[in-house]
Amino acid sequence: MMNTRRSNRFNRFGESLFVAIIDEEVIGIGGLNIDPYLDLIDVGRVRHLYVLPRHRSSGVGKKLLGMIIEEAKKYFRTLTLYTENPIADKLYRNIGFSRAEGIQKASHVLNLEGKEGM
Repeated sequence: MMNTRRSNRFNRFGESLFVAIIDEEVIGIGGLNIDPYLDLIDVGRVRHLYVLPRHRSSGVGKKLLGMIIEEAKKYFRTLTLYTENPIADKLYRNIGFSRAEGIQKASHVLNLEGKEGM
């Protein structure tokens, strides 16, 4: 099992950190990691997707998530994530994620195999 207590630098193979900026202000972030809870290098995980409250419902979160998914397709066959937030759940399901069952510490999963541009 991978060590989940190490610092997260988004610097391993296939990992990235995305930032949304408007007028020199960071308004959103989202990351892509190798899933630290699974011992599988072809499973990525959406990490720390966050948009400032005043910019929510503007499409920033959807755009960040779209960029994360496009990057993930280059390295991973599956994406996972965890959320208990019902608004985030709706966003993820609208993008194509489904509720995860039987995947350690994951609430949602997206199969990337065979997915073209989103």
